[in-house]
Amino acid sequence: MIRSRLRQSALAAGTVALLFAGALAPAEAQFSPVPRPELRICPSTGPCALYPGRLVIPANALGRTPGITATMRGLDWPARSGYVQFAVPRPHDYKGGRVRVGVFYYIGGGEEGTVGVYMTPVGLRPGGPFETYGDGASSLVAAQSDTHYEQWVVLPTVNTGFSGASPWWHVEIKRQGTYDARMTLLTVLVEYN
Repeated sequence: MIRSRLRQSALAAGTVALLFAGALAPAEAQFSPVPRPELRICPSTGPCALYPGRLVIPANALGRTPGITATMRGLDWPARSGYVQFAVPRPHDYKGGRVRVGVFYYIGGGEEGTVGVYMTPVGLRPGGPFETYGDGASSLVAAQSDTHYEQWVVLPTVNTGFSGASPWWHVEIKRQGTYDARMTLLTVLVEYN
């Protein structure tokens, strides 16, 4: 019985010491875990130090399904249907890390709804097959008239046909969300490390 009380007293004293030490620590130190580098997330817009390499693909250089047409500003994408695509050789300075693809587009007017993109990446090799399965998606945002948007997708490498080690990277970009009116795709960015 005495041992049991001593253990309870020691446990209670240790708990009080931890709580007291936590109360004296700065608030930001208490609630700021340090994430592992591979789990850090980049800002939703602008450059990201985790992806120092960058390719810029003007929208008019993209392959596209019928109905999506070239304009002076980019690609006129009149409805949610259809997709655009590109294939680029793996950059010489690619170091084997993650790859993300961003789209920059404009909504001039139209109906209300949500808008976003999803992408199906494929790693291609000369003499190899073309298999598409698995995709990644951006978050959905509310569509607003006369607004520019920038959205990013980190290309998935698990259960997909994509590997950054492949000599060619092919990506299909499709729209998602409830917004089913005109948008203008201006540019596509590919960032990697």
